Amino acid sequence: MVSEKELQDKLEQTKMKLERCEELLRLRTRQLFFLMKVSQQIAHATSLKKQLKIIAQGIIDARLFRRAIISIFGRNWKRKNVGYAGIKSERIKEIKKNKPLPSEIWEKILTKNYQVSESYYIPHDDPLNEEIGGIAADTSEEEFDGWHPNDYLFVPLHSHTGRIIGIISVDDPFDGNKPTPHSDTLLLLELFAREAAELIERNQLLKKLCNQRAYLRKLINSSADIIVTTNERGRIRIFNPAAQEIFGYNLSEIRGRSVLNLYADPDQAHRVMKKMRKSHGHIKNEEVEIITKSGEKFPISLSASILYDEHHREIGTVGVSRDLRPIKELEQAKRLSTISKIAITLSHYTRTHLMAQVAVLYNLLIHTENIQDKKLKNHFYNGIHKSVQRAIQIGKIMETFQNPPENIEEEKYIEGLEMFALLMREDIILEDLEIVEIPPVNILVVDDEKDIREGVAQFLNSFLFEYDMEVDTAENGEDAIQKINSKHYDLVLTDLKMGEKSGLDVYKCAKDKHSDTEVIVMTAFHYLCEDTRHRLLGQQLRDLKRENVFIVDKPFDFIALLKRIAGLFRDRM
Repeated sequence: MVSEKELQDKLEQTKMKLERCEELLRLRTRQLFFLMKVSQQIAHATSLKKQLKIIAQGIIDARLFRRAIISIFGRNWKRKNVGYAGIKSERIKEIKKNKPLPSEIWEKILTKNYQVSESYYIPHDDPLNEEIGGIAADTSEEEFDGWHPNDYLFVPLHSHTGRIIGIISVDDPFDGNKPTPHSDTLLLLELFAREAAELIERNQLLKKLCNQRAYLRKLINSSADIIVTTNERGRIRIFNPAAQEIFGYNLSEIRGRSVLNLYADPDQAHRVMKKMRKSHGHIKNEEVEIITKSGEKFPISLSASILYDEHHREIGTVGVSRDLRPIKELEQAKRLSTISKIAITLSHYTRTHLMAQVAVLYNLLIHTENIQDKKLKNHFYNGIHKSVQRAIQIGKIMETFQNPPENIEEEKYIEGLEMFALLMREDIILEDLEIVEIPPVNILVVDDEKDIREGVAQFLNSFLFEYDMEVDTAENGEDAIQKINSKHYDLVLTDLKMGEKSGLDVYKCAKDKHSDTEVIVMTAFHYLCEDTRHRLLGQQLRDLKRENVFIVDKPFDFIALLKRIAGLFRDRM
């Protein structure tokens, strides 16, 4: 039988236990609510450094542990930031001087050998404790019940993916107990650590998102391309400054209006959207025609995507466009440049070929003097004379191709094709063949076209044979300069456009060698062109004209040339 006194003692003991449990429950409740308030402070902190300070101090103020250090790590355990609480300033300076724990030590710490619940406990007498080092304790062993002042407790902070983003290091528990998987202090600390990790990661993500939004806004506003976004109903949301400049609308005018207002043909907008849906929500470099606020229409290159939510429902579109007018103008300029070069090339070679034919015709014309039959003689003479005239007329037309006037008329050629309405110039009258005497002069003919070179020389030889003299020839500028340097010529008849050495170089050499040498320049060059080679030739032609050099256009009237030569050397007759 249990005595009344024993029963009374047991009741008293049970009452004391209940009181202790109630007191502990009230303490844990106060700690839990306090940590919840601390979590709110963490959520509103404006920087990571402030967050870490609040977390560390919260652990102390909640009377879980007397000292706390929280570290945030980057890659390879590189410490990014640290928060301290319960540690004297001189101790903090000491910690900062020490090198952070290397990754090898962390790999040893975070093993199952030291794991307690979700944390890692390193006793003071474990060999790893000495490798960790740390700071000296400010308490004695007698102040604790199971905990040693040199023990370590590490609580990891995990991201939502499970990666460790930081570590809370605590020591000197207020309850003095060694951590166990079921200890209230450890469970509260781990609960707080999970909440703190989530808040730190969320705030970092929000900060990154804000930075990205600011960067994206800056990128959109500074872009030279047109950027337009719409909502799910096709209403304009973003309309960047480039779009405002090109379309002529300000943001307040166009925002909220249908994107159809930007298309010259609304049906084209529907076709673009249909094409995007068929192409997995994307189109690239689609040429569309848009219309500005002022009614101007022009093409743009559109690259666009449909925006979807997590359920793959369309929530809008984003389009990046580029004004195609500069590109179109450049393409047109290139086409015109190509056409111009074709015209110049055909004109140049045609005039050169005509010049060679004229040389042959004039040499034939000379031989008509030997025909005894007057009727036959006149027949050949008139035919050759007319052919020469036609060749020179065609040469003048080629000159028109090289420098076409702005008001040149066009006429229908065949269905779908037009041509320039150019008429043969009837004002071209050739000199009649007559006996032209030229004095005995040394002549050099320079041309890189063999038929022209030899044809002109043969024609001139016909008038010098009585002096037993023969015209010299040079096949290019270099050859001509060599001959000029070795022989005195009274007259140099040179082409302008040749190889390395041009007609201008030949002219300068002839004048430097003998200032009384006359120079006549032949050229099929009469066009304006922006490429370097042709600009150089044009400058050479202008330089020769400033020197009052006589310049004849290929093909030319040989008899007129002959009279020019006779006039130059009249004093020698």
